[in-house]
Amino acid sequence: MKFLYVDESGNNADDPYLIFFGLQIDAYRLKSAIRAIRPIINDIEHAFRENLREVKSSRMLNAVGGWRNVDSNLRKELFRRLCNFVQLISATCFAYAIDRNIYNAQNQNTTPTWASTPWITGAITISMFVQRENQNNDGNKGLTVLIFDDNKQELHNLSTFLINSSEHVDEYYERKRRSEPFDHVIDTAFAIKSEHSLFVQVADACAYTIRRRAEIELCNMDEMWQGECQYLLDVFNGFKDRICFPTKTWSGQPRCHAVEWIRRVSIPNFKAWIIN
Repeated sequence: MKFLYVDESGNNADDPYLIFFGLQIDAYRLKSAIRAIRPIINDIEHAFRENLREVKSSRMLNAVGGWRNVDSNLRKELFRRLCNFVQLISATCFAYAIDRNIYNAQNQNTTPTWASTPWITGAITISMFVQRENQNNDGNKGLTVLIFDDNKQELHNLSTFLINSSEHVDEYYERKRRSEPFDHVIDTAFAIKSEHSLFVQVADACAYTIRRRAEIELCNMDEMWQGECQYLLDVFNGFKDRICFPTKTWSGQPRCHAVEWIRRVSIPNFKAWIIN
């Protein structure tokens, strides 16, 4: 069995990008992963000095609230360690970006039924990535449990879709005629408050890094502090190699309707932008 911890960054309607990031951990490695992240979280809590319910990575990095009293170099180093955790444990990760301007400009008559909101589009796409990647892995054993940051209303829709799927999505992961939909994924997705999951907090930091890099590089947004762009690129380069891109998704001509849609509403050439 595997666990995929997913968080997103860019939930405000005026955010240009909505980024999903998930890190996958095998059940047999779960306890060792918890032991590996404890020192990072302990150092973050020690630096904050007050009662810290959860690590809001963007607040830590940008000196919001109580983080204003913490040295900037220390904050940057703690944020870097949080993101680099996926490299530390060699986690398999998945990422997807939705360009809100492109998504909002689509004709509702041509929008797939499974992509009715930006959030459900990203969540189902991440689920498709996990299904396709794990079913093609000869060494894969067991199913994957999806754990998202708390979004109870949308998560109900995701679980319903995982049970039923659709023709176009089935085509993406080449569902066999007698197979159940998403047969490498548990058909109940779970919601958890981020303060109750250390790994969701890691996903939050990585998603935020990708979002801010996109906003600065692709939208020409101003830096929030001097040197932010270069710092984020350095942090990003520390974990980007762990991001997995399922085959036949980002290269060549779109081979199915789902791939065409995934590319259409994302950052143009998303895989190339990530790996370069």
